[in-house]
Order: sequence, then C-alpha cells, then structure tokens
Amino acid sequence: MKSHPRGLNDAAWIVSGYLLAYTVAMTFMGRLSDIIGRRKVFLLALVIFAIGSYWVAIADDWPTQMALRICYQFRVYPDPPRVALVMLILGRVIQAFGGGAMVPVGMALAGDLYRQPNEPNRWG
Repeated sequence: MKSHPRGLNDAAWIVSGYLLAYTVAMTFMGRLSDIIGRRKVFLLALVIFAIGSYWVAIADDWPTQMALRICYQFRVYPDPPRVALVMLILGRVIQAFGGGAMVPVGMALAGDLYRQPNEPNRWG
C-alpha cells in the first residue's frame, strides 16, 4: 500500500523548514555583510530567494521527476506525491535562506544610510 501525504503531519515541515532556514540565515548573514559588503550579500540573498521561489513554483514538475530518476537508479521506489512534497519543502528551505539573509542585511543598510549626523562614518 502506498503512503500518501497525511495532511498536517507532513505539511508541517513546509513551515518548519522555512522557519529553521530563516533563523539560521539571520544569525550569520549580517556579519558576512560586514566582511564582504552589504550590496554583494543582499544581492546574493535576493538571487537565492528567487531561486527558491522558482523551485517552489515548479516543485511537482522537473525537480520531482529528477529526484525520482535518481531514486530509481538506486532501485529505490518512493511514492511520487511524497517526493513532490519533499521537493516543495526543499524549495521553501532555499527560499527561506535567501529571505532570512535579507533581513539583517537590510537593517544594516538602513542603519548605514540613516545614521545620526554626528556619528562618524564606520565604513570608510
């Protein structure tokens, strides 16, 4: 008997995966923007977010087919709806990593642009 996604138990990872990647990205991307530059990190985060959004939109198409082909090569025969759900969750994780990176970098950019008049310029 095939196992199909069981509603909230399986779909909870769509939200949990997003929150996990979002939180992880927020913790170190601000510091990375201090090191290599805010613009570079913000644009990189935007590209990662766009790739994740694209992946989510097409998760049940070629990503699922590609994952199934890889599984079949190793003689593993998973349930296609479950693989589609995993591809959706993977897309949401990629999307969240980009979105989570934009938050601290955007706040740091705002702080750089709107500093107090008497505050010295810390960035050169």
